[in-house]
Amino acid sequence: MKGMSSRWNLVLFLLVSTVCLGSAVCAAPLGFEQAVISAPSPSEAEAFGQSTSLSADGQTALVGAPGQEKAYVWVRNGGSWVLEAELLPIGAEGNQFGGWVALSSDGRVALVTDLDESCHPPFLLQKCGAVYAFARTNGVWTQEAKILPPYFSDFVSAFGVALALSADGSTAVVGRPSDTVCFPEPCRGEVFVYSRNAGTWSLTDVLKSSDTLTRSLGSAVALSQDGNTVLAGAPSTDCPGIGRDCGAAYVFVRGGATWTEQAKLSASTPQRDYFGRAVGLSADGTVALIGAADASTLGGNQLGSVYAFIRGGSSWTESQKIVGGPSRPGFGVSLALSGNGRAALIGALPASCANIAGCDRVHRIEIQGSAWSTPQELLSFAPGDLSRYGLALSSNGSTGLVGAPGTDCPAGMSCGVVHVLGFLPTLEPGIPTASHLGLVLLALLLAASGARLLARRRRSA
Repeated sequence: MKGMSSRWNLVLFLLVSTVCLGSAVCAAPLGFEQAVISAPSPSEAEAFGQSTSLSADGQTALVGAPGQEKAYVWVRNGGSWVLEAELLPIGAEGNQFGGWVALSSDGRVALVTDLDESCHPPFLLQKCGAVYAFARTNGVWTQEAKILPPYFSDFVSAFGVALALSADGSTAVVGRPSDTVCFPEPCRGEVFVYSRNAGTWSLTDVLKSSDTLTRSLGSAVALSQDGNTVLAGAPSTDCPGIGRDCGAAYVFVRGGATWTEQAKLSASTPQRDYFGRAVGLSADGTVALIGAADASTLGGNQLGSVYAFIRGGSSWTESQKIVGGPSRPGFGVSLALSGNGRAALIGALPASCANIAGCDRVHRIEIQGSAWSTPQELLSFAPGDLSRYGLALSSNGSTGLVGAPGTDCPAGMSCGVVHVLGFLPTLEPGIPTASHLGLVLLALLLAASGARLLARRRRSA
């Protein structure tokens, strides 16, 4: 019965969504759950899904499970997801491998962080962190490098707390929100840029803000498809007249072999809202979304907001502020932006929801006309699921991953799962579509075909 129900849900989704394509009646994006992926042998505190990443075509998924010190690669085969590989670190010295992951758009290169890696050389048992690089050849994954921070001199490192890869995996950026001047001053942060050539990884630059108010740069990072534009969040950045933790995001661009700081992005209504805690950048580097999860209203409620920016030439302009609303506190604590820059998944902090005291929530927004839509709630979870950590979206926005690392299983608590969601692709402006009547006829044919299939299955059961 469960399979039959899923097929009917798909038929209804196609029917309603197809009609919506040709009509302005349906204002909110629709989605359905395609699958739920869990670890091959779920175990307590595995936290499967704490971090996720998805190839541009939505066919390859990378999932971190720091509780088991693993990362898993799953590939889509028709309507099913099949485990392709378990990534295990060679030469590991920590026990948090899988905390953060990044997958190149072509699905051939993967980065996995272990923040528990010791500093090299060892210094007072301090943990600096490391990033492991893997590459896929003919379906076989091998470790190419163990990337260590090039230097340290403070007691808080967090190298690899944010990761991003270019489309072909030839450029990588690694965030380190603490830097070498954390004491006595607050950490300003930095972003490391690496290049990959024939399987060899080399540090090519270290990006730092020229702004003396910058704090915790590299807490979140995003990279354009060509690897020439970096967006880095600095959520603890000060702002004049207000104080600490207003936040900012900085844009760096590469010309030839030289990186320069192009812009500092900040909220139009600055306050202590940790602007830059989450960032997203379109494949062409012209659309940016920036989360400000602690944004408050005049009444003092921390509802959270997401700010949209667009680039024209070398200038960036805030185009819209998307507010979470009373039922979405902490809206913008995490986000995933589609490659075409027209759809996004947004995480929110725990809030009260139906019959559960404290839920994590995931929402979707998309471009409708010239503006971003009102957030639509997709999923909510029991407290502790931490769904806000594992969000990913394909290039056209048709496939999304939502990690829920706190989900329990028969083996115990916090085993974790990943929900795979399907949506209508978000089309680029100007792409022609079928007429309204044609879409309705197509929807009816799909529904009739689905009904005949289900009836045939009932007779043969």
